[in-house]
Amino acid sequence: MPDSVNTSDKHPGRFERYLSRFNLGLDTILKLGAIGAALGLGGLIANTGGPQPSPTPVAQGIPNVYNLRSDQAVTTLKTGGFPARTISVCSGSVGADRVRQVLTDGGAADGTVVVDADGVTPFGRTLRGGSAVVVKVSTGIACQ
Repeated sequence: MPDSVNTSDKHPGRFERYLSRFNLGLDTILKLGAIGAALGLGGLIANTGGPQPSPTPVAQGIPNVYNLRSDQAVTTLKTGGFPARTISVCSGSVGADRVRQVLTDGGAADGTVVVDADGVTPFGRTLRGGSAVVVKVSTGIACQ
C-alpha cells in the first residue's frame, strides 16, 4: 500500500483548477480589503447589523489666529467650524485690526482663553468644532 495518495491520478487537473480559482478569489478579496482600508472604509465593511449610534463630535482644536487681521481670523475660524464674533480691545502687543486673543463664547466654559500670544492653549487644542468664540481685535492703542 502506498504511503500517500495521489489525487491527480484520479482527476488530472481538477485540483489544480480548484486551487487556481480559490487563489484568484482570495487575491481579489485581499485587494478589495486593502483598497477599503486605504479609503478608511474598514468600519463600513465590518458593519453587518442594524442602526448604529451617531458619532460623537471629535475634538479638533481651534486654529491659531493670533496676530492675523480680523477678517482673515474670522474667515479661518468659520471655515474651521467655529462661529466667531469680534470685539475691539486696547492692546499694545499687536497692531490695529490684529487678533489679540480668542475666547470661548457661551456655555460652561464661557470666557476661557483658547488662543493668545503663546498660540493655541491646551483647552483650545481640544475645543470641539461648532463651539462659538469671541475674537478680541486690537484698536492699536495700548491700554492705560
